Amino acid sequence: MEHFEIIKPAITAKGFRTAVKDYTEESVIEELAANSYDEDASTVIVLLDQKNNQLYIIDDGNGFDDTSIKEVTTLGGGDKTSSPYSKGKRAYLGSYGYGLKSTLNISNKVHIKTASHSNIFSTEIDWSILDHALTQEFKGYKFGKNNKPAQSGTGTIIQLHLKNPTSKSHLDSFGEVLNHLPLDNGQFKCYYGHYEDCYEYIKPFLQTFNGLRKIADSLYKKKYLYFANDSLEFELSECDTEVFKDKDDPSVEAKFYFTGMNGDKIRSLKEKLRGIYVRVHGRLLKHNFSEDKYVYGISKYQMFKQGLRVEFSINWLRDQISLSRDDIKFSNEKLEKDFKLIVARNIGKFIRPRLDIIQKKKAKQSDIKLKQRLELADKRAKNESGVKIKSLKDGFNFRPETDSELAILLSNPSIMAKINKAYKLIDYNDQASFDCIIYDTSKREFIFTELEPTLMEFLQHKNRDSIQLIITYTLGKWRTGSKKKTTKGFLELIQHEKKAKGYYKLLEYSTENSKTPKLDYQVIVLDEIL
Repeated sequence: MEHFEIIKPAITAKGFRTAVKDYTEESVIEELAANSYDEDASTVIVLLDQKNNQLYIIDDGNGFDDTSIKEVTTLGGGDKTSSPYSKGKRAYLGSYGYGLKSTLNISNKVHIKTASHSNIFSTEIDWSILDHALTQEFKGYKFGKNNKPAQSGTGTIIQLHLKNPTSKSHLDSFGEVLNHLPLDNGQFKCYYGHYEDCYEYIKPFLQTFNGLRKIADSLYKKKYLYFANDSLEFELSECDTEVFKDKDDPSVEAKFYFTGMNGDKIRSLKEKLRGIYVRVHGRLLKHNFSEDKYVYGISKYQMFKQGLRVEFSINWLRDQISLSRDDIKFSNEKLEKDFKLIVARNIGKFIRPRLDIIQKKKAKQSDIKLKQRLELADKRAKNESGVKIKSLKDGFNFRPETDSELAILLSNPSIMAKINKAYKLIDYNDQASFDCIIYDTSKREFIFTELEPTLMEFLQHKNRDSIQLIITYTLGKWRTGSKKKTTKGFLELIQHEKKAKGYYKLLEYSTENSKTPKLDYQVIVLDEIL
């Protein structure tokens, strides 16, 4: 037979609201699912009912007993510091007793139905009357208690009447924070989905508290439920992983996710995934510890950070976790110093061998480039055919192979005079959108100039808008009247109006069949002039 007892919260409304003010919708969901873990649940399901603006958190844990049901509305209740482990020997994820209280931030009412090993309880917490509930006139929140049928299992159903409307993106974000919870070697799974898709399948559990894992697995196969860890595992699946035990503190473990390298370049990892994170008893804290105060002094970390995610498992930080569960508030300088040393020691150990690989690759590339330079120098020293510009007797007079060599050639006043006696080369920068600036002394104006050893190489140039003049050593296989496809359209080479040898124009068209060019470039070909 059902009977009622009276309980009252043991804190002021102001204190209550202050205690939970930093909890977001996502962190509330994470806290409630963490409570399920602490009650030895094998399965927790989060269901969003958008139509009625409600949220369900359903688990098959141990449920609330007589003591815990009386504590759900008292701030001092739910303290897990007296014992660090659950009945099933799981290390507790929570310790402050704010999990259920945090629902004040996102809901107006909370309905709870829970089955322990001996009883079934039900209660409703109406947050909208919290101020009145803390007056002397209020008699307290009521809860119902029934003897549990012998065939009934255990678990808890929490139904939140949300304050604000929700959308599919909310459900996705709930799935992301459920990723933060440990899997306990496959003994704990978090699922999430839409209430309307799952209600008919879950209804038997709501009545009997039996078979939730089996129901969840079936709904997952039907694609009505999502497994919380699927998205994170998928996003990190392309990464190489490596795990270290800290050499000075074997209780600390560092797990590295690394995208790898293309040559001497680090592949990029999504920004939201990269960084330095901490797990305490398997639970991931939200804070990214890649601030300068933690990574300053780690050699070459900045070079690797775009492709690196590190998760440190440090269980002795449990008492240092912030109230909102997203950061660490160190109680003394020594603990923070120890943490910094762990971070630096292990990340440095991971980076060093990879840095050696990069340096060896760079040295090899440098050796190849040096060999190529020496081979070219040897050809020039022997005056082999096609290498030397025979008409020039002073300064750099070898056929240019690169933009920079072409710039050296143009720096020779006698060569520039053959192009235009008024031209002077006054700037060169191969990292800019054009290679050099030529000054026309007769017109007193600058000419933004691109240098290419062969004109065909200009086809690969992406940022061409500011270029006025192209100086190339040779046309190569490009013939006048022919169009070439580029990243921005088509280019046609034509003879300059002057019809002087070595002077051309490039006309740029949007399409191959366009009649009117949208841009044109002056072209000077050195091997024809010289």
